[in-house]
Amino acid sequence: MKIRWTRPFTQNLESARQYIMLEDPKAALNVLKRILGSLDTLSNFPEAGKLSKQKEGTRQMVVPNTPFVIAYRIHNNAVELLALWHQAQKWQ
Repeated sequence: MKIRWTRPFTQNLESARQYIMLEDPKAALNVLKRILGSLDTLSNFPEAGKLSKQKEGTRQMVVPNTPFVIAYRIHNNAVELLALWHQAQKWQ
């Protein structure tokens, strides 16, 4: 299934990358690889994430071995990436 990136998701990803890069550039690259790997999973298995309790019609997938969560929805035969956040935060 096609992956559709939204501006909020892209901004969240870049913010996370920049923040981690300040402390540990190697860790930032590893986290980015894991997030992109999760997008490959969603492309092949779009219902892999659990249904969200916060926002109807959306799903959430925890990125393995990271503290990050991807929020998305299946819309018009595509996985639409809505947000990325650290588990210590709340999805706004």
